[in-house]
Parts: sequence; C-alpha cells; structure tokens
Amino acid sequence: MTRICIHQAADKIGGNCVEIVARDGQRLLVDAGLPLEPRPQGQMPLLPASLDRAGRVEGVLLSHSHADHSGLLNELPVDWPLYCGEDTAIMLGFQRDFKKAPLTPTVIWPRENKPAHLSIGPFKIEAFNVDHSAFDAYGFLIEIDGRRILYSGDFRGHGRKGALTERFLQNPPAGIDVLIMEGTSLPAEGRAPHSPLTEADLEQQFEEIFRQTPGRVFVAWSAGNIDRMVTLFRAGLKTGRTLAIDLYTALVWEKMGRFAKLPPLVPETKIRVVATDKVNKWLMRLGLENPAKHFMKSKVALSALALEKKPGQWVAMIRNSLAKSGYAGRVHPTAKDAWVWSQWAGYLKDETQTADLKNFLAPCGEPVHIHSSGHAQPELLARLAKAVNPKILLPIHGEAWPRHQAEFANIKILENGQWLEI
Repeated sequence: MTRICIHQAADKIGGNCVEIVARDGQRLLVDAGLPLEPRPQGQMPLLPASLDRAGRVEGVLLSHSHADHSGLLNELPVDWPLYCGEDTAIMLGFQRDFKKAPLTPTVIWPRENKPAHLSIGPFKIEAFNVDHSAFDAYGFLIEIDGRRILYSGDFRGHGRKGALTERFLQNPPAGIDVLIMEGTSLPAEGRAPHSPLTEADLEQQFEEIFRQTPGRVFVAWSAGNIDRMVTLFRAGLKTGRTLAIDLYTALVWEKMGRFAKLPPLVPETKIRVVATDKVNKWLMRLGLENPAKHFMKSKVALSALALEKKPGQWVAMIRNSLAKSGYAGRVHPTAKDAWVWSQWAGYLKDETQTADLKNFLAPCGEPVHIHSSGHAQPELLARLAKAVNPKILLPIHGEAWPRHQAEFANIKILENGQWLEI
C-alpha cells in the first residue's frame, strides 16, 4: 500500500514535514520545516524522531523558502536530492548556515514553467504557484501507484496574487484521494474568525502612520515578502517618503524583479539601499561580488548616517541584526519616530530574535502591528475542501483542527509520526 506520514505539524502551525512512501518502498519527503516554538538559546533544531534518515529518499520536495518549511533542510543527509523552484533556490542561497554544509538544490524548476511537471523516481508531480507571502510558493499534485495526493502548501486568497487561488478553485484537479491542507487561520477556542486584510488595506494603514509621524518610520518585515515591500513602496510614494532597505533585501528585490513587474533600483525610484559593512561582508561570503559597490555604481546606495538627515522622508527597514550592528552608533531613534511590526505577532515575542531590536527602538515607544496573514481564512479552506472533494482530508499546519473537524467532510486527523495507508 501507498503510505503517508505527517512527521511534524499534524497538531501545530509550522514545521511541515510529510513523507509519502510508494508500494515498493521508494520515498518522497515534502518540506522539512522548523517548528515555530522558540528554542532555548544554543539548542540545535532537531528532525522529528519518526523520520528515518538512514534510508534513501528519491527526493525532498520544497514548497517555499519560509523557515517553517525549509528550516530543517540542513539536518537532512547531504545526499538527499532537493527539488525547488528557481526563486526559492535563490532565497535558500541567502539563508545558508556557514557552520555546516547545507543541503543545496539538486533540481530547480524555472519559474516561467506554470505549472512545472517533475518526475522524482516513480513520483509524478505537478508544481503550481499559489498566493502566499513567500514570493515563490507552490502546492503540489503528487501521483504514485495510481493514487492522487494534493498538498496545498501555504496559501491564501487575499494577497496580490489572489487570482491564482480563484483560478484553482474554478478548475481543481479531479479524483483526489488525499488532500493535505493547511489550517493556520482556523480560530482556536475563544477566538472569533476575522476577515483578512488585503495588501490594499495595509497600504492605507501605512499611509496613515507615514502622514502622522514627524520622523522616521522603522518597519520590520521579511525580505522575502515582496508583496509587503510593494505595499510600503506604494504608501511611500503617496506620502512623499523614500523606502530605505538593506543590501540583502535589495538583492532579493533585484532577483525577484526578473519575473515580476517591480520598479528597478535606479535613482529615479524612491528606494535607497543602506550599505552597512557587516551585511556586505556576509553577502560576500556567500560568493556575491561586493553588493555595496554594485549599488554604489547604480547610485542608489547610502550610508546608515544618511537616515539621520531629514528624518521625515524615510521609511527604514529594521531587523534585529541591523539594530545590533548595522545601525548601532549611526542611527538614533527618537520619540518623533515610529516603528511598525509587519510580520506574525508571535515572532515579536521571541526575545532571542528581537531583544536588540526592541532595545534599539525603545525611544519610539510601542510598535504598531500592521500585517496580514499569508494563510487562507476558514471560509476559503472550506471552499477548497469542497471544490477538491477528496476521499480523505489530512489536516496539517494548524492548532485548531480538532475543534473544526465537523465542518469538513472525510477528515482524518493524524498524530505526528502516525502512518496512513491509502
């Protein structure tokens, strides 16, 4: 029999790790994510105990670059082949851990292939783009032993690529035996569902705070969230502010601009690149040829000291590492400045990742939270489950599935490490 195991994330948000085993024993791993729960400082991440690392796998199939799907790749055997999209491979290159040899992509499918069709051993796979906060995110249709398995990945319908979700709902794949579907936004006990904010909604909120703040607005967002950067850029244009990003984010923007209609990093575009020595050295260790010099030639680079001049013109990117070293001693936040946390609120609570950030921005007061989830709301989850109509619905990437199982047909909730024969 064909078998499926959710090694991790059967009962939690994030940390996806799913294995599919063919009748003849050949194995496919889908994602290898880091759980979201903060770890004690210095504790190394661990793969789930139920995953057999001694045997061979035909491949590791990666849905996108977010750490809760890719953060354990470095713990896998280095001879396990990794399959991912082109822009995902670029993001993984930026995320390398220099302390050990990372698992690097073996097969990369071009982003212009929509959808991409792959063969990994006996597994036939269709990789289709989904609307998510990661730029290059995929769901998968996996065929093996006459079975059809649909893996939703992380998806939503309220981002700038929401049309992808609607098109999929209008023409979903037929004859699905198992749908493995995320449920991040299903409300837990005592929480009411809420309508998701679109990027247009966020743009209006950013415009308001940009107009109200006499000084700089520091914003913490993920460099891979291209939708959010577009939102900030547009809000800045409407309020006369210039977006200041770091070298890492600028390189991501340039790379992603090959496939998206993004404004070029030229003097006429109201985006500037803050060239700090530590980030530049880190990127050069990745093999990149002096990114600071590259953006100086483009005449868009500036020093951190420039953010001290005309404070009211800047929307400045901020993250823990920038606060600790890139801006320290050069940029001095004041009560006239504001700061915005534009990521999942749970990350802000992790003091190991945000202590320097909070200390640096203390003069600005408490952060404003302006964010929209990268995940489907309950009504969209219900629409997808109904449209696909699988023989079995396997929940993943959610904490509240048991509370909502009566709302979905053919649902089977597994425990982490439990095998299902299909």
